[in-house]
Amino acid sequence: MIRRLAIAAGLVAAGFHFGPARAVDVTTPVVPTHGYRALVGPMHEHSDYSDGYPGATPETVFASGKDLGNDFLAISDHSDTLGLPVVASDYCLGAGVVDCPGGDSSRPVNALRKWDATAEYAAEATTADFKAIRGFEWTSDRYGHINVYFSKNYANAKVDGGYATMQAFYQWFTRAPELAGGADGLATFNHPGDKKLQVVGGSDPGVNWDDFAYEPTADDRMVGIELYNTRAEYGDYYVHALDKGWHLGAVGAEDLGHKRGDDWGGPGWAKTVILASTNDPADIRAAMAARRFYAVERPGTRLDFTVDDAVMGARLTRAAGTLLHLTAAVNSADTVLEVVTSGGAVVATGTGTLDATVPAPASASWYFVRARGGTNNGSIAYSSPVWVTPAG
Repeated sequence: MIRRLAIAAGLVAAGFHFGPARAVDVTTPVVPTHGYRALVGPMHEHSDYSDGYPGATPETVFASGKDLGNDFLAISDHSDTLGLPVVASDYCLGAGVVDCPGGDSSRPVNALRKWDATAEYAAEATTADFKAIRGFEWTSDRYGHINVYFSKNYANAKVDGGYATMQAFYQWFTRAPELAGGADGLATFNHPGDKKLQVVGGSDPGVNWDDFAYEPTADDRMVGIELYNTRAEYGDYYVHALDKGWHLGAVGAEDLGHKRGDDWGGPGWAKTVILASTNDPADIRAAMAARRFYAVERPGTRLDFTVDDAVMGARLTRAAGTLLHLTAAVNSADTVLEVVTSGGAVVATGTGTLDATVPAPASASWYFVRARGGTNNGSIAYSSPVWVTPAG
C-alpha cells in the first residue's frame, strides 16, 4: 500500500489527477471526447486463481487497480484452472510439485468456486468511481488466447476441443447463455504471435486463430485486439486482422500478476481508454461493443479520431470518390499522427493535430490513427477504426 500511495503521489506531483476529474494541459492540443467520459483502465489481469503469484486473489488485483486511480480494471484469469483448487504459478514449481494447493488463502472455500467468487470480489470492489469487471482467458496454446468479458459462463480450451479446431470457441461464443454458451460476452484477441506452442519442424497454420480466418457469426462481439501487452506491440497484426474483415478495436493490455513485483493498474503499463456515456458497467459494455475505445502505451495519453465527424468505431457508407474529412488529435504537441488504412498504407499525417481529406474507397475499407512519439519514434497510441463501405 505504501508503494502504491508513493506512486500516486508522484503522479499527482507531475500533474496527473485521478478519478473522474482530470487536469487539462492547455499547452497541448485539446482532445475532445464528444460528450463521452474517457474512462482509463487496464485489461487482461491475472490472479492466483490461475497463474498469478500465490496469495494474489482477485481481491488483491481489484484493490491495486482502485488504489492506483484507474476508472476500471478487467480481470481475465485463465479458465483452465477456474474449476480446480490450485495455483498454476511458476512460483509453485519445484520438488516435483506442479501446482500449489488452494487458490484463496483469505477465503479458502472460494478455491472451489473461483468463477463465482471472482464476480463477488468484483461487486465488492466496485464503487461510484471504480468499476471491477470479471472475465476469463480462453487459452488454446495452439490457436491463440482470447479474453471474454461480461459473460455469465466460461469455456475451457483444454476440454472443449479448442486444440483441435477454432470452431470450438466460436460455437460456444455464439451459443445462448441459458445453454451454457457465451452469447452474452464480448471478446478480444490477445497478444497475437506470442505465447503459443512451437511446432517442431515447421509452422502450424492454426496459429493466430487460423491466421485470423473471418468468422461472421462472431464478428459482432469480437470487439478488440491487443495492440499492447506488457512491453510488446502488435500493430502489424492489427492491420492484418482488419484486412481479413474483422471489426476490431484497439486494446491496451497489462497481462500482469505473474510476478510478485507486478502492480496491476500502475502508471508504467499500457491502458485502454473507453469513451462511455457513464461509468456504469452497462455503458462500459455498450462502448466496447461500439468499438469506442483506444489503446495507449501509458495512461496519460489521450487520443481522438473522427471521419466526417463520426467517432472511432463508426461504420459509414459513402459513394466511392466522395471526400472523407479526417481529424485527429493527441495531447502531445510534438507527436506524429498517421492515418492508416487497408494494407497498412498511410494516407494522412499531422503533428499534434491532423485535418485532412481523402477520397472514399471503391471497396470496403477502414481507417485508424497511430500516434508516434515514443522512444525511437515508436508508437504511443492506436485508435479504433472507422469503417467505410461504398454506397450502392
